[in-house]
Amino acid sequence: MYNNIVKENRKEDLDILRVIAIIFVLSVHGLSYIGFYEHRFSGGVMFILSVVRTLFITCVPLFLIITGALHNEDNYNKKFFVRLIKIIIIYTIAAILCSIFNIVKDKITVKTILINYFSFKAAPYGWYVGMYMGLYLMIPFLNKAWNGFEEKSKKIIITCLFLIVIIPSVFNTFNFDNVNWLYGTQESYTKVVDEYWTFLYPVFYFFIGKYIYEFSKNNNRYNKKKVILLLILACTLFGFINYFKNYDYFYPFTKETSYSGYQSVVISCLITMLVLNTNIKNTVIKKGIYILSKHTLGTYLISYIFDVVLYYIVKHIFNNIAGLSLVLPFTILVNLILSTLTSFFITEISEKLYKVISKKMLD
Repeated sequence: MYNNIVKENRKEDLDILRVIAIIFVLSVHGLSYIGFYEHRFSGGVMFILSVVRTLFITCVPLFLIITGALHNEDNYNKKFFVRLIKIIIIYTIAAILCSIFNIVKDKITVKTILINYFSFKAAPYGWYVGMYMGLYLMIPFLNKAWNGFEEKSKKIIITCLFLIVIIPSVFNTFNFDNVNWLYGTQESYTKVVDEYWTFLYPVFYFFIGKYIYEFSKNNNRYNKKKVILLLILACTLFGFINYFKNYDYFYPFTKETSYSGYQSVVISCLITMLVLNTNIKNTVIKKGIYILSKHTLGTYLISYIFDVVLYYIVKHIFNNIAGLSLVLPFTILVNLILSTLTSFFITEISEKLYKVISKKMLD
């Protein structure tokens, strides 16, 4: 099945980036399950977790950057819309499996399952599918807009989107009505600049992906060793900022630490620049990266089941944040393996169904 992968004209760097993104997804979910957000900021363990969290939260931005770099459709046509069916099938299968799991775990009703399915909650991580499908439907429009401008104008587009999407995360993260004004939460912060357009972050990252892939793909344009250094410095600096600002408080859910925050933008761009133009010579590794990359959507959606089961077991063995942090990498690895294996069957079934459905619709 995968014997001809090496011969395909694949964008290996984007496959690698997709694998990194799915590992970050499992990691950021893992932090939630070990109780990271319920612990006050103090001590070395919480500082380290603060640093790695700034890295892991780039998972969704990386997927959106990949979408921008990969999709170049300029026109709406029947084939373009039909391709959405494969995503819907994968979501549906994952939703069925997650719903069966939740019936056993929580005894939810059929009514709840149906409501959850159409609101992309039947697979609890399915919110991304709803967001992605909306972005997908805009791709030809966005590409027309992007391709209609020269390089200088494209830089202006990126700058304007940065100002209206990202800048609020720099200023609207403080609470000046509180004695500890540094500590601002999503519910309680002082609005310094307008933040109406922050919801456009998927479009912003889409254009970031196009820009980096078009104008920064030449290795000679930047030194990758410097990119690695900048990446380490950025993660450490942002981790320290989050730790210091909220010392002896809980981790802040603010725009600063979210997908539309300046921290995610800087780190996700550095990761993308680092991975671009990476060529894998080892055939076995290349096939492994391809397999993981191909099944990321199913892995993403089905990982909920293994998150619940694995962290239930782990938390019965370790009852403190230090112990849970030590086994977190191992738990993430086990989840990745189990979720990918399950996703393999989900993807294979969805592809067979998609071939039948698309053939009838396109003939």
